[in-house]
Amino acid sequence: MIVGSGDGSAYMGWIVTSGGLYSYSVEAKEEATVKPESLVMDSLLFSLMQRLETDQLAKRLSRCFAPAKLDSELHLLVNFALKKTSKAGILGGALGKAMPECLLLDLQQVGWERLVHLAPDFSRITLRAVAPNQQEHLFDLTIPPDYPRSPPSVEAGLPHPVLLDSPTADKNPQMDTYVRNNLVNAFRQVEQQLRTYQEVFTSLAELDENAWVLEPAQASLATLQRRVLIEKTCSVIFEATLSHPRGPFDLTFLGP
Repeated sequence: MIVGSGDGSAYMGWIVTSGGLYSYSVEAKEEATVKPESLVMDSLLFSLMQRLETDQLAKRLSRCFAPAKLDSELHLLVNFALKKTSKAGILGGALGKAMPECLLLDLQQVGWERLVHLAPDFSRITLRAVAPNQQEHLFDLTIPPDYPRSPPSVEAGLPHPVLLDSPTADKNPQMDTYVRNNLVNAFRQVEQQLRTYQEVFTSLAELDENAWVLEPAQASLATLQRRVLIEKTCSVIFEATLSHPRGPFDLTFLGP
């Protein structure tokens, strides 16, 4: 379960089973607690819960004030309801479950603590990577409807684009396709760049903090250049490199 609103007033959760993918939301009561009576289930989950005795369901959920407790109880109830029907295997068909299920499994592998935002329709994700100096870096992924058959597009704001391969028709079409396309691979590429460019980013951050930087207008990790004002009619472009992260930099002077 994750926070589902910017002000922390609601939570969202998903239950992944062999029978399908189910989602729900619930209002937050106060810090780290929820209102069980505000539980909203998607149509498939609601239909599945109808297989249980109403009084039993209400009684069990009414005591779940902690988000983790409510999530755990719903998982138990879903598994119990699925055992009561031989038709459970078709319940998730309408959702096109392959993409959401794969995505949630990948997010679990990355770590839920890295998730900043997840769009309700699973089309957009914001993740948090942490550099070796403990600085956080947020980046966005746009998820295609046929994920992981097609790779997500990544907007990382780093010197080099994060590229994920599309499937190729080779002798073994399934070989590494999922590994190459999933968001775990994207996350690892972002972390690798943060490690590789750590000293360069530190040098550029010092320029941003101590010099009059004209370009870029907003501090960015996407470019290794900084244009710094020297005096009214003169500026200089510093360009950092991996081979000399702390200098000397390549310099280009600009003047009248």
